[in-house]
Amino acid sequence: MALRGYRARWIVDGTGGPPHPGVVLIEDQWIVDVLGLSAAPSDVEITDLGDVAILPGLIDAHVHLIWAGAAPNPEEIRARESIPMATIRAVAHAADTLKCGTTTVRDVGCPHGVAFAVREAVEAGIIPGPRILSSGAPLVMTGGHCHPMGVEVDGPYEARKAARQQLKEGADLLKMLATGGVYGLHHDEPWSPQLELDELQAAVVEAHKAHRVAAIHAEGEDGIATALEAGADTIEHGNQLTRELAEKMARNGVFLVPTLAWFFNVAEARPGPAFNEEYVRKGRIMAEASARSIMLAKTAGVRIAAGTDTGAPLVPHNSIRREIELLVRLGLSPHDAIQSATRVAAEALRLDQQVGTLESGKYADLIAVGGDPTLDPSVLYDLRLVVKGGQEVPLR
Repeated sequence: MALRGYRARWIVDGTGGPPHPGVVLIEDQWIVDVLGLSAAPSDVEITDLGDVAILPGLIDAHVHLIWAGAAPNPEEIRARESIPMATIRAVAHAADTLKCGTTTVRDVGCPHGVAFAVREAVEAGIIPGPRILSSGAPLVMTGGHCHPMGVEVDGPYEARKAARQQLKEGADLLKMLATGGVYGLHHDEPWSPQLELDELQAAVVEAHKAHRVAAIHAEGEDGIATALEAGADTIEHGNQLTRELAEKMARNGVFLVPTLAWFFNVAEARPGPAFNEEYVRKGRIMAEASARSIMLAKTAGVRIAAGTDTGAPLVPHNSIRREIELLVRLGLSPHDAIQSATRVAAEALRLDQQVGTLESGKYADLIAVGGDPTLDPSVLYDLRLVVKGGQEVPLR
């Protein structure tokens, strides 16, 4: 495809610099350059987008493509469906994700190879969807949190074998669960430890041997501490973070993926048949804890990567903008929150040489929105353009 460009009032390139008027030049699937208005070449076709901001395609570091997040109990739906039906549902979710401006996702829990198949179909151009990294099925203790969709392991031997099996099947990373959670069995508590240190370490070693990220679900303080000792690269949720643990994360370069959309959506739900009092109570406790953890992480210098838990109950496959708004509500500047969903998330996924900023040589993944999101993140809902790999995405 010939060299072409997009002109906008604001370029938010994801590197941390201030927004500025400019032109993004792309050729085929790559960004060629980002220029000021006066430097734009006159012999190149430039589309003038007007009073919009161009920024990198958004990145969601924690999704579940197999789950129907608009429903009150997506796991119940998944459990009764056939694998082909679940795959078709995941295909639809991938398309919805892309149409909201999320051009890259990390799926951290999907059984039966469904996310692997969707990933490969997207890469082959068979279906529309974001770039996908997938952990496959998560590693859980027997009867533990998310066990119906996970691989149950007891002891380091089984954890090692399960980790190797997920890598064999095509996992881009490994996901393990160190604690319980809000969504699950009645006896499931988000602060309760689950996989033990030796089990987590066995799986982490396999991830690192394969040069893969080890993502560990840890909501309670004890589980976060165990996950860090085991060698986690990303802490998923991290609600009951302490100052000491935050400082350890910062020293070790461990990312926090807080999934605020999930906890706050549950916390703000009205108890009823789908969400009983106990369910909402746990959600509110963990949402309040998340508010503290974000400030502790920010103060300690922990890198916060935006992730939504999209697919979980009440978290539909368009929730990255909600996550950015919540990060701002809890103390990040709008600019920093946008970087959490672009540059920082790309670093957490180890894709920062390919996506996350508008820079020469990276994939032409970009969006245009109707205003400056570094002043008002709500303009992210006024989506005017999505480009993934140089191809414009139909928004309807």
